[in-house]
Amino acid sequence: MSVVVAIALTAAQRDGDKRREDQLRLNERRQQRADEKENLQLTLTLEEDLTGLALPGRDLSGLFLVRKILKRANLQGADLRRSDLSASVFDGATLRWARLDRARMAGTRFVGTDLREARFDGANLSGVYFRGAKSRRLNETSFRHATLNASHLERAELVAADLTESSLYEAQLDWVDARQTILRDADLMWADLHGANLAGADLRGASLQGTNFCGAAGLDSARLAGAQYSPDTRWPRGFDPKSRGATKDEFITVEEGSLGQPVCIVGPLHDEEDLPFDGSDIPFLGQHGDSDP
Repeated sequence: MSVVVAIALTAAQRDGDKRREDQLRLNERRQQRADEKENLQLTLTLEEDLTGLALPGRDLSGLFLVRKILKRANLQGADLRRSDLSASVFDGATLRWARLDRARMAGTRFVGTDLREARFDGANLSGVYFRGAKSRRLNETSFRHATLNASHLERAELVAADLTESSLYEAQLDWVDARQTILRDADLMWADLHGANLAGADLRGASLQGTNFCGAAGLDSARLAGAQYSPDTRWPRGFDPKSRGATKDEFITVEEGSLGQPVCIVGPLHDEEDLPFDGSDIPFLGQHGDSDP
């Protein structure tokens, strides 16, 4: 019996020693990664121009990268969660599959940036510019709980994108392709969606006070139950929002000087690629140079 006990104790000791060694190696790897990240943060902090930076798949979470020039950077699949990227320039960069959850990107610029299948859940994208064909391809992208106030998403492709409970106050969404897009409980007050395609979009519970839907298509198949609109909300000619379940907010009045139903005036659909673009309407250009990606 004592021999059996001795063997069992020896085996248990070996298992315990192995677990301790494994834990030590794990701790060493964690410390190594932490040291590498600290050194990387120091290196990136010292440089303003990070054009061509290549860190695909790297852990860049929580880094401070404010007002950086990241033109043509390769950050495909990188983890940028909780990072501060405010007022930075990502012209021509690759951010496909990148994780940008809860990142701070107010005033950041994306011109010709590959953002396919990136995640922006809970991110602050206020005033962000999405320009160029690549930057506008945001189909199935997740913006749940994100802040996109006054952002520029003109002509973006947002098919089946998820913007649940996102804030899009005064956002520019004219001519956006929002078929099957989830905008449930989103704040779209005073947003511009003129000419947008909203076929099958989910706008249940959304705030639509003052929103511009002039010339929008597909609202007859959109889900509007519980959405709130105001006398200032502009709908396509002949569309009855109540027939889709929306409720008029009687506490919001028409702006002073307005008479009756607001008039819809739909501007032309320009091909942005054919228009001259010198970046003069985008902040921080004077500090970051020209707009060529």
